[in-house]
Amino acid sequence: MTALTEKVVGGVLVASGPEIVPSQPTPQEIALQTIVSMEYQQIMPRATREFMLEATEREAAKEGISIEVLTAKNKTYRLLKQFDTQIATLRAQL
Repeated sequence: MTALTEKVVGGVLVASGPEIVPSQPTPQEIALQTIVSMEYQQIMPRATREFMLEATEREAAKEGISIEVLTAKNKTYRLLKQFDTQIATLRAQL
């Protein structure tokens, strides 16, 4: 956003500018920035994360292991699922 600035020079009001006024990010922009940052920090883009979760769940199902047991017994799966849930919560704000 741009705005003209006003200042007094020699007792006279003078407009100068334009001055660039940064706009505040929207909640959707903040959510998207947070998602990108989280995925970058964890080196875990959505496609990779979803593949890993689905593959683990599929293998557990073949072995007759429920999602509840998988979550309780497999720390890596549990942490990845928690991370994915955080991202899904943010994605719902978009």
